[in-house]
Amino acid sequence: MVVSAILRVVALPFRLAGGAVSGTSIGLTQRVAAPIIKDLPGVALSTEYTLARSGLAKFVGGGMNDILVRSGLSTALKSATPYRNAFNVICNSMGGRGLALLGIYAAGAAAGLAIGLPLLLESYDKINRIKNRLPLIEPCQKIWVHGGLLASGLALGVGGILMLTPPFAALGMTLAIGGAITTVGLKTYKWLTTGVHMFRYPQLAPWPLSSIIRTFSNSEFSTRN
Repeated sequence: MVVSAILRVVALPFRLAGGAVSGTSIGLTQRVAAPIIKDLPGVALSTEYTLARSGLAKFVGGGMNDILVRSGLSTALKSATPYRNAFNVICNSMGGRGLALLGIYAAGAAAGLAIGLPLLLESYDKINRIKNRLPLIEPCQKIWVHGGLLASGLALGVGGILMLTPPFAALGMTLAIGGAITTVGLKTYKWLTTGVHMFRYPQLAPWPLSSIIRTFSNSEFSTRN
């Protein structure tokens, strides 16, 4: 019973994240196609997953309906003065869920720009210092990692700008999402190879977990005494 409860708590964030992704997919595509993320046949769905999926599907689906159908925003963006007309529609005709969804979208665009530009400049400086053997307080000295972060920072920054430009909004979202995924992946790799954690330093883990990790961990990710 205790082990089951612990496993449920550990799995909670993953179940909520899976339900959120599936629900968002359903909300975005329910009017035009089948959901991008489908449930596996024969797999019992947890309560947490189902609640997250249902809530996000209703919120995103309702927001998309407000934005694309009820408000007339699509027509406003195709007019001769798209920004002025879109502003009037958002202020006067937009439903609550559509307004919230647009707020999240705008926050995502701003976050992409705010995170991407510093990441690009920081990664460029690190690459330059590593190449020229200049002093650098950075545990990861692999140029390809910082080159990847430079590219992901560029994608985040450019994507954030394009997300606010109606003709290129879809391209901007693609760049921003790709940059975010790449950034998370490379940052995770840096943490695994240079961070202080039990998979790199097995002695930090309690026994017998420390012995298991020391036996099976990859030499690139662990430091053995």
